[in-house]
Amino acid sequence: MPAAKVIFRAIDILYYNAQNNRREHRDCEGITIEKDMCYNEKYPDMCTMDFYYVKKDAKEKYPAVLYIHGGGWEAGDKNYRSGISKWFAKRGFFVVNINYGLSPEVKYPLPLKQIVSAYNWVVKNADKLNIDLERLIVSGDSAGAYYSTMLAAIDRNPSLQQKLECKTSYPVSALVLDCGVYDLKQALVSKKLVLDMGNRLLRDFLATDRDNFDDYEYAYYVSPADYITPDFPPCFVTYAKKDLFCGGQGELLISKLARAGVYYEAYHSHDLINNHCFPLNNKSRATEENNRLLSDFLRR
Repeated sequence: MPAAKVIFRAIDILYYNAQNNRREHRDCEGITIEKDMCYNEKYPDMCTMDFYYVKKDAKEKYPAVLYIHGGGWEAGDKNYRSGISKWFAKRGFFVVNINYGLSPEVKYPLPLKQIVSAYNWVVKNADKLNIDLERLIVSGDSAGAYYSTMLAAIDRNPSLQQKLECKTSYPVSALVLDCGVYDLKQALVSKKLVLDMGNRLLRDFLATDRDNFDDYEYAYYVSPADYITPDFPPCFVTYAKKDLFCGGQGELLISKLARAGVYYEAYHSHDLINNHCFPLNNKSRATEENNRLLSDFLRR
């Protein structure tokens, strides 16, 4: 098993209780949970989804969240994101929490195409699910935040649609991003990570390496920060100032959004304890403040 997959699987196991078994996460009263439906019949084992929602009057449509788990592109599972799914559901959202193909078994751009197909599945079934498409948000953490931003980039950019051979069937309303990677060249090629992790991820996820990145077929089609346009959807960006995995990436995305005139709100932690994806992992003042600001953003 690749070293990166081992590390990210270990993180999932280590933080499972913190992410999913706090008192507020154990409380499922009123929440309907439906598990393991398929959204892409071409990949039935990879492309599964869970629903989380609180039943309401049929005349009142749900705002919705397509949630994409992280895990370094190589690990993770929707089951590790039941806590955040319940958090959204308790605030009135219909949550579609998805799985997708993982590297190194599945290479880019196939996982992204699968995620786009999940988004389009939600759009196609919006009436049946009683979802308001004008309030369909995409959210994710770490690699899931990367995929969320790439999905929005595809949504707004015909050049990406043509190159990656996929497109969304309805505009993305907003993004909620937690400690993502937004410029792969800066994060994995230019920056030297511990245990040469950047190069390992390049090989596993993109089937290239640091020395050959510029000749890679999708070199200019893998970084959503390169595709921020003035019509990009509103964003809530969470990042950690001392992020051990993707330091500087939140600041980079915010600068791109500001330069393009895109509406965004942001919150970041300052200390080492509140590190990568801290809102998922820590019950701290930083998490409480992030979630308070996020709740306000979602209401608006």
